[in-house]
Amino acid sequence: MNNVQKRHVFYLSGFDPRGASFYHRLFKEEAQKQSKLNKIKVNIGARKKQSQYAQSWAIEALDEGQAVSTHYEFLRWDDIIRQHWVKSFWSIFIDFLYVSWVYITTGTLKRVAQASRTPAITGLYPAVYIAVSGILAILLCYASLAIFSAFNLSWVGWIIGLALFTAFIYSAKLVGDRINVFWLLRIYAFTARWAAGDIKSIDKRITLFADKIFDTLHNNQQDEVIIISHSVGTMLAVAIAARVAHQLDRHQVKQSLNMITLGECIPLLSLLPKAQAMKEDLAYLSAAENIYWIDYTSPADGACFPLVDPVKISISEQQYKSSPLLLSTRFYKLYTDAHYQTIRRNFYKMHFLYLMSHDYLGEYDLFAIIAGKYFLKERVQQK
Repeated sequence: MNNVQKRHVFYLSGFDPRGASFYHRLFKEEAQKQSKLNKIKVNIGARKKQSQYAQSWAIEALDEGQAVSTHYEFLRWDDIIRQHWVKSFWSIFIDFLYVSWVYITTGTLKRVAQASRTPAITGLYPAVYIAVSGILAILLCYASLAIFSAFNLSWVGWIIGLALFTAFIYSAKLVGDRINVFWLLRIYAFTARWAAGDIKSIDKRITLFADKIFDTLHNNQQDEVIIISHSVGTMLAVAIAARVAHQLDRHQVKQSLNMITLGECIPLLSLLPKAQAMKEDLAYLSAAENIYWIDYTSPADGACFPLVDPVKISISEQQYKSSPLLLSTRFYKLYTDAHYQTIRRNFYKMHFLYLMSHDYLGEYDLFAIIAGKYFLKERVQQK
């Protein structure tokens, strides 16, 4: 098999309001660190605007003496994320009530827990934090009222109590933002609204991205095309890939699409009763022959569904034909023990580890996949 000389990579971020500038900087820093391990020399170009919803950068690499050019295109949906990135504690509390109602009354939380206890337990993190914060704030207010009432100064107790309540809630919000506790709640709320059809702009954006990827495959100017997605971006990738697969079938395009999902949380959406479109997309991908799908997760990542088949648990047995190739990143083998233990204490960083460099070489190397000379399928079969 000939090696790759030209590659086109499309990237979809997770539910992150930070846009292309952050991810370009992250990729450049981490790829250069990883190059010391995998010995692939990389030169990463400046970020350029492709369109309103896409930015790109060129990657020129030298892998075992062979030159490889990769066009890396960042597909933007951070504007949609910012529209649904609630900030005030009151808005967060409303989302908490909404998420609790939707996921509990529809039985989705139970189905999520049956699929994997990891995201179900992690999902309780913001609920517990908000509940404990609210109880402690109320107790502070009550203590103030009780103390001052003993001196017949209940009105002073109310004033100071309400001030303490407000100050405690405000502090809890600041701390919650710092430890990223509300990030998970925002994800749950977004997926629930997506399933209910309340994210009006998402379908149009998915169609736009699917058309762009299909055109790239149809023009056949590169050896390999890969769509890489992370976290909530994996949900968009499924919808996009299903539409691309439809067009590839209809136009009889020979080149197939490679898809990599990292830290996927697709069942958060697909297990909701109203998420019929996502179920249909997964069913279509299950039968598609022009999509090569690899799913990388880690059991140590509390924000994903580790080694859970998002297709099989989301559709009926009659619809099911095949699944993505489920692989573990085995992060514990890629870092020194001390470094890994430090990372494990930060669940937010753990979820972003898919996009970062390592201490040791291992089977998982995102930067070699993107810039190296081997085709994705060939690289995986070699491991």
